[in-house]
Amino acid sequence: MPLKLYKRKTRDGFVWHYRGKVAEDYLRGTTGTANKADAARFIAALEREHFKRGLVGPQDLTFPDTSRRS
Repeated sequence: MPLKLYKRKTRDGFVWHYRGKVAEDYLRGTTGTANKADAARFIAALEREHFKRGLVGPQDLTFPDTSRRS
């Protein structure tokens, strides 16, 4: 299930929030904006970073480090 946007009411109007699954992790939170286009860019960047982190793994770990830790 990809991340989906929904509106939440505030005192001053509304703010876009997101919820859904990305790579077996359930995510939810606020985008911090009332502009739907900005909120869509926010969740696209969030998904991209989440996938990148899952595929690449920790940045400080190199191949020789993995063979020594085994």
